Amino acid sequence: MMRRMRERMGVLRRLAPVMLLVVCVCAGPGRAGEDILRVEMRSTARVAVGDPVTVGDVAQVTGEGAQEAAGVVLIERAEGGAGWMEIGIEQVRDALRAHGVRESALSLRGSSCGVLALGPRIRVESTAVERKPVTKPARAEGTVREEVERVLGEAFGVPAGDLRITFDRRAIAFVDQARRGRSVLARVTGLGDRPSVRVRLFEGDRTIDERTVRCEVRIRRRVLVAGRDIQRGETLNPSHVRVLDQWLRPTTRPAPIEGFSGQVAARSIREGRVIEEHAIEAPILIKRGDLCTLSCVSGTILIEVQQVRARGDGREGDIIEFETRDRRRIRARVDGPLRAIIVAGGGA
Repeated sequence: MMRRMRERMGVLRRLAPVMLLVVCVCAGPGRAGEDILRVEMRSTARVAVGDPVTVGDVAQVTGEGAQEAAGVVLIERAEGGAGWMEIGIEQVRDALRAHGVRESALSLRGSSCGVLALGPRIRVESTAVERKPVTKPARAEGTVREEVERVLGEAFGVPAGDLRITFDRRAIAFVDQARRGRSVLARVTGLGDRPSVRVRLFEGDRTIDERTVRCEVRIRRRVLVAGRDIQRGETLNPSHVRVLDQWLRPTTRPAPIEGFSGQVAARSIREGRVIEEHAIEAPILIKRGDLCTLSCVSGTILIEVQQVRARGDGREGDIIEFETRDRRRIRARVDGPLRAIIVAGGGA
C-alpha cells in the first residue's frame, strides 16, 4: 500500500509543471494585474529641445495610474547639442517613489534609455557636401516649374524645402517658361529616384503644349549616420551613431532614429554611411537548443515552467516552438533573453 502511494506521488510530481501549464492556458483571460503599475524602459527616445523629459518619454507605462505616472518629470528641461542623455531605471524608480507610487505596486523592466533632444535650436551636423549652397536656376514667378514641384512634393509627402529637384536639360526651358495666364495641369506618372510628370498647358479651352518631364529627386531626411566603422554582428548603441540631415534618394529607406539601440548590424557599415533599415536587425534572444523559462499568464496568476527547450531561433516578438521535459510541444512568444510567454485567452 505504502509503495503504491509513493509511486502515485512520484507521478504527480512529474506531471505538476504540465498540469499547471494546461490549467493556465485553458483559464479565462481575467483582468491582468489591474492594481500593478508596469513600466518598461525604451531603448531610445527623442524629445524637443526645452521640453521636460517624463517617464512616458523613456518608458512604456501601463496598468493602474499609468496616465499620471507617465507625466512624472525626470528632467525639467532638455538641452540641445548635449548628445545622448542616459536615463537609468533607478532614476525612474526614484521619481515614481517620490510621486507616491508604492514599491509593492510597481513592476519595472529594462535598464536604461538613451534620450536625444532635437528641435529648432539644435545645430544639426552635416557633411562637407551639404555645406555647399544649393543653387537653383533663376526663374520668373508663376512658372510651369512651380506646379511640377508642387505635385512632386505632394506625391512624396514632403514640404517644398525638403525636396531638391534637378530637371533633365531638355525639360528646363519648358518648365521655366512663364504661364502668362495659361492653365497648367501636372500629374505624376512615375515615382522612384527619377520620377516623371505629365504636363499639359492650356490657353482657354485649347491644349497648346503637352509633354512628359523627367527629373532626379533628393529628399532631406534626419537620419542615423555611422560615427565609426561598425562590424557585422556588432550591437548598436548611441556611441556608434550621429544624427544628421542628409539629402537621400527617394528609394533609400533609412533606419528609424527611435529604437535602434540594441539592434545588431546585419552587415558591415562604413563610417559616414547612412544606416539603412536592411543594415540592422533585432538580436536573436533565443537560439535553437537553449533552455528557457516559459511564463504563462492568466489574469493575475503567473506560472513559470523552467528548462523548456527551444526548437528554433527567435527574436523579440517571434512565436517559436518549445519542448517541455516530457516532450510536449508548445508555441510561445519570445519575451526576452531565454524567456518566452503565453497569455491565456490572447494567444502566444
